[in-house]
Amino acid sequence: MLTVITEFRRGIFFVRLKGKLNTKTSEILKKKVTNLVKEYGITNLVINVKDLKEIDLDGIAGLFNNYLYIRKYAGTSFLCGLNINIEKDIKKSQILSYIPLVNDEINAMKVIKWMG
Repeated sequence: MLTVITEFRRGIFFVRLKGKLNTKTSEILKKKVTNLVKEYGITNLVINVKDLKEIDLDGIAGLFNNYLYIRKYAGTSFLCGLNINIEKDIKKSQILSYIPLVNDEINAMKVIKWMG
């Protein structure tokens, strides 16, 4: 099961993921995040993975698709809260070569503000 909690604050769309982001649940990410990003033209996205217990290649692809869409419109994406449950899979996927990793949402806000 995947729980997606979203919040829009100070021009940044925060997404907090809990549970498992895998083949079975990646459609939830698409419906609750990707579609909103496209519909509202969101250009600053922070995805917090602190509470993810599992991720597979489909889940990583879902994260990457959001990054690609936002990048297309000169936006900024960050991952934060990398934990021991998913660290190996995230690093193995090389997604961090594209999406910057920050410690937490506060640091992401600071970086986005500094960039803007």
